Amino acid sequence: MKKNTNSRLKIIKTKIIQALPETVFKALTEPKKITQWFQDEAIFEPRVGGKIRLVTLKEIHPEWKLDRDYTMDGIIRKFIPNETLSYTWKFNDTPDFSETTIIWELEPLNSNKTSVKLTHEGFTGKEKGNFSVDSHEQGWTEALEKLAKYCKSSPDTTKN
Repeated sequence: MKKNTNSRLKIIKTKIIQALPETVFKALTEPKKITQWFQDEAIFEPRVGGKIRLVTLKEIHPEWKLDRDYTMDGIIRKFIPNETLSYTWKFNDTPDFSETTIIWELEPLNSNKTSVKLTHEGFTGKEKGNFSVDSHEQGWTEALEKLAKYCKSSPDTTKN
């Protein structure tokens, strides 16, 4: 079951993933795992105040018709293993895109499943092109599908 909300300044998505919260949290916080489903390069300091850097490389994604590589930097605001992750989200060289916030909330379900709630908030409504709310809405839909597929096939999906 998925729920999607796009209220112009906030995106909220919920997805049920066939994996334990531990597996999902590792996929969200371990650089080697992040690059398997989300971004081409990743740096992640797993603590409140730690840095996160995600890079999308133009040459790896010709189908996206990117004009350059994109680097997103942020600071970890909340880090509760297997439950909650929150960080700021700001593209380095894109002054038109103000800093926003990403919040991941994980809830364990029966049968080794996890409810994943993603909130992306802080949009001004002035973002355009690849940085618009609509573009992020589509991007997060695709990212959650990739996260679900990655976690389902992860070797530690059913380990306690």
